[in-house]
This record gives sequence, C-alpha cells and structure tokens, in this order.
Amino acid sequence: MNPDESARDLLLEITHCPNVVSWFQNRIQNHPCRRIIESQGSSSIDGFQVPEPWSGRLLEAPLLFLSSNPSIGERDEYPSKSWRDQEVEAYFNRRFEQSIADGVRTRQQDGSYSPTVRFWSEVRCRAAELYERAVEPGRDYALTEIVHCKSRRNEGVKQALSECADRYLSRVLFHSHAKVIVCLGVLVRRILTEKFRIPSSVRVYGPADIFGKTRHLVFSAQPNSNQPRRFTVTLLDEELTELRGVLRL
Repeated sequence: MNPDESARDLLLEITHCPNVVSWFQNRIQNHPCRRIIESQGSSSIDGFQVPEPWSGRLLEAPLLFLSSNPSIGERDEYPSKSWRDQEVEAYFNRRFEQSIADGVRTRQQDGSYSPTVRFWSEVRCRAAELYERAVEPGRDYALTEIVHCKSRRNEGVKQALSECADRYLSRVLFHSHAKVIVCLGVLVRRILTEKFRIPSSVRVYGPADIFGKTRHLVFSAQPNSNQPRRFTVTLLDEELTELRGVLRL
C-alpha cells in the first residue's frame, strides 16, 4: 500500500481498472477477468459499466458491508467510460444521497426508480439491527466488494477473485473508516479467513488490526440466501452486544 495514495486516486484507478482496459485492447483468453468482463455482453469499453469501487462515504461510515461482487442492472443510471472523473467520484461517494431512494431503490436511465432491491433492503435491515435505530444509508454504512466488476449471479467472480483481491482489497479497507466490517457470503469468508488466518468457524473476529485500523470482522451469510442472517439469531448475545457498543463509540 502507498500511504500517500488518496481515496480519490484509488476510486478512479478501480473505475479505470487496467485489467478491463487490457482486456478490451488485447482479448487475452486466459485472463482471470475475462469471464466477468464478457458477462456484461459489451462489445467495447465505451458501453461497459465501470467496476464499482464502493458505495457510500467510505472515509466516514463506521460500518462497512463487504460482499463478493456487485450485481448488474442494465437499466440503472450508472457510470460508463463517457462519464467525467468528477461525476464518477460523486456518484459512488454520494450514491445513497443522489441515486438510491430510501437506500433500496436505484435510479434508472429514464429517471424513474426501480422496485425495492432485496440486497439493498437486507443490508439496511442488518445495519439497523446493529445500530438499534433507523439508519442513514451511505453515512451510517457503506458497501464495497472483493471483485469490483458487475455481473449477475456471481458470474466470473471465482476466476477474478484472487486477482481483484490482491490488487485492491487491502487498499480499499485501508481508506475505510469502518470499525465493524460485515463479511457477506462464503467467498468473502474464504478470502478474509485465509488472509488473517482466522478459523473458518469464527462468527466474530476482533478487535484486531485490520489493514491499519482496529476493527471487528463479522461473518454472515449472503443476503437472499437460505441461511439464517439476522444477527440476533446468528451471533451470541455477548458478541452482538460488543458490536453494538463499538458502533456507539
């Protein structure tokens, strides 16, 4: 990690990811990002929905949700290569204030809003459960992913996982203000438990130094899965009480 790197520099590097650029220039068949890039069906980089660095105020939010990769919505108003850097930066840092109504409905290209997105809704519910109050998406919590390119049903994620994690994960978390990081799903659990040598059965890890800050990691099932996800069910009372206390500080 470069301690002089700004969050803005990192955000723009991810959205202009050199792996995406090189794929559209060279079409290297054994590239680890090939499948996830091709899954969008874009014939050129001009129509490609840029990799998603994070959503919300990463530098301020005390709570961060970390998932495998963002899902794509073809009708969403979402940055492409034609957007100016200032527009891209504002979109991701202020996404919940400008482009996602109530934290659950995304603005579409025609100016309307989508029906409630189940993923956004569940994340908001889990955040409210930890804070024990109504939450302000984007300020109380932010979201990021290990693989930043968008796809449906995790297509291409396993192939790109190590490449994207090695390139960006530690740098994104270094800039995050989060005291608590909720790790969603088995792929995220695998990466984090391997990196910090955490037993795979652990529900809560910490307090520990996680990329330069004292934090707690919470391991949870992926939203919309058939596994229990409410923290009052999946965590011990003392674990949940500790996490709530950390977020009140």
